[in-house]
Amino acid sequence: MRRRRLLASIVLAVALGGCGSGDDSVIADSSLTTAGADRTAGGAPVLGDGLTAEEAIDSDAEGLLLVTGYLFVKDGNAKLCDGVLDSYPPQCSEPSLVVEGLDIDEVDGLRREGGMAWTDDTVSLLGEVVDGIIRVTSTSAARGGSPSR
Repeated sequence: MRRRRLLASIVLAVALGGCGSGDDSVIADSSLTTAGADRTAGGAPVLGDGLTAEEAIDSDAEGLLLVTGYLFVKDGNAKLCDGVLDSYPPQCSEPSLVVEGLDIDEVDGLRREGGMAWTDDTVSLLGEVVDGIIRVTSTSAARGGSPSR
């Protein structure tokens, strides 16, 4: 728990340093979700893989958080999920966050079939997490690899 709070505090402090950049572009660089402080997303440095949806929900941190998971969209409603159910098309495995403010047409690697869209790889979103919702303010939908969770 203490480590999670420390990680959330670091991500929050770093993310707040990049506020106001005005860059709402989508970044499709898989290196953004690997550890390293010299990369940026939406003007804010990105450290590590970000939080899972569960960690973001459980976090006491306020402000912007980097959250990583699988993106699922059905009927225009987007969710960032910690896992994928083994089916076709795949489905969101809970826990998850409702995603607001993301232009899904800008997300690289989005697969579509039968009214659904999803990513096979994880994406990282930078936004404010409140009551199970991540409000993406500075979009950084960075493609990653399969998480080591």
